Amino acid sequence: MSIERHDAEPPREEKQAPGVNWDQTFREGKWEYLHSIAVTPRYAAVAGYVHKLLRRGNLLDAGCGEGLLVDYLDINRIRYTGFDLSPTAIHRAREQYGALTFLPCSFDDFTPPGRETYDVIVFNEALTSLERPIEILKRFYAFLRPSGHIIISQFQHPDPNSNAIVFTRALGVEIAAGRYPVVTKSEVLNCETGLRWRVYCLGDLRRSGEPSSDSATPERGV
Repeated sequence: MSIERHDAEPPREEKQAPGVNWDQTFREGKWEYLHSIAVTPRYAAVAGYVHKLLRRGNLLDAGCGEGLLVDYLDINRIRYTGFDLSPTAIHRAREQYGALTFLPCSFDDFTPPGRETYDVIVFNEALTSLERPIEILKRFYAFLRPSGHIIISQFQHPDPNSNAIVFTRALGVEIAAGRYPVVTKSEVLNCETGLRWRVYCLGDLRRSGEPSSDSATPERGV
């Protein structure tokens, strides 16, 4: 099997700036490479954390795209919900994984159906596409069950001025200030392509005494 190399030009593992027509990028096949085995290390790391943390329970895949994380999850033990801004991506996800819940909406507009709450929320290369990623991250803590976890996968772009690295630095500042409790973090490297990701596992803000959000907090499920 041939694996695409990225030594000559920056990898495509970073989504574009806010304001881009996301649905058009899916229609044009911009994200087809995410089906490649080259990105398996990142998905496998995220799924590994999910399975270690969650024997059974609810998972929210925020900015799920075509729902490719599902291929790495044991759906028999996980109740999965995904949402994405792109109707094309959601249509493809529903075609591929019809029994699961996929919703077409933005990060700002998302509200858990039925006032649901989640044991794990995953941001899989999604936060750098947003204008206010730290604010959105904090907002989604309102949808997390007590003692739940947030998992963030963030590509480490070679350009120090890229959205990915700017966000990584901003998240590092928040973590250093004690605003986001880190359970563990790791880096994942595909030695063949040079693609590298940082994966964070964050604990519940309520454990550190921080308010979960300025938003109204939904009822907590069990």
